[in-house]
Amino acid sequence: MNEIPTWWLVISGAFFGIGVLAFLAMTALFLRLSAVVNELKPKVDNISAKVEALTANLESTSAQAKSTITTVGSGTANIVRSVETALVGSAKRLEGFATVMFTALSILKLVKEFQAVRGKPHVDSSKPDGV
Repeated sequence: MNEIPTWWLVISGAFFGIGVLAFLAMTALFLRLSAVVNELKPKVDNISAKVEALTANLESTSAQAKSTITTVGSGTANIVRSVETALVGSAKRLEGFATVMFTALSILKLVKEFQAVRGKPHVDSSKPDGV
């Protein structure tokens, strides 16, 4: 039978030893990491509770802001409607006044034209002697 060469056995033994050492190192690292995770778990739970409290607070603040915006928006709409109503009323009053002024000025112009046709001299108020 053929024998296994010695150099092969030495290399195989070295790789086996390195594999055992690597396994032991990974086991030690796993145990250390699990201890760190166990230490951090309460802190993470505490932070999670704070975040949930902040989220609830933010949601209530958001609801209040939405309510305020809705109230201010409806108040603003009422103010705009009131201003619009006032402007429409003022425009109607001005329209009536403009009609009266147009009628008065038209009558005044007709009276001046009628006086000019009848031959009465027109008194010009811009001249100092009134002629």
